[in-house]
Amino acid sequence: MTLFKIIYCSVLVGEDTVLTFQARTEAALARPIIRRFFVRTMLFVAVGGLVVAWLIALAGARQFAFYLAVSSALSPIYGPWMMSAEALKRNADKFGRMIAFRIDRTGVQTFTGFSEGRWNWSDVRRVEQRRDQVLVHIGGPEFLCIPTGGLTEDQRAQLKTLLPS
Repeated sequence: MTLFKIIYCSVLVGEDTVLTFQARTEAALARPIIRRFFVRTMLFVAVGGLVVAWLIALAGARQFAFYLAVSSALSPIYGPWMMSAEALKRNADKFGRMIAFRIDRTGVQTFTGFSEGRWNWSDVRRVEQRRDQVLVHIGGPEFLCIPTGGLTEDQRAQLKTLLPS
């Protein structure tokens, strides 16, 4: 799942194939991604809380251990919904922006109303293809998300020929 909605796409095929398209970030598409991330995080919190509750119960404070165990067990259920709402509210200014992508044999270029970015394929550590997006890992935790959910099969095939192997 991706948080982009593709608005326009064109492919220039010839000696130098160039794929260009525009996408817009959508808050409604980001919500499930944020929730899925927080569910994983909250599962670790829940397991840690249950272990601590067990240790507290062994020490004799059973009522406090019970409350801690119940809240730890419920945290993966309710926590992601509360956290995703807060994350979306905090980043509301980033949604609705148009991003233009230009992908060719040398790399990826992005344009927004505020900035321009360029990543050469030689600098990319790895490329990961997912269902509706391509993640270009640049270094450490930094990556670039190229949305592919709104592309046709021909456009996806052209994109695949441009990506490094």
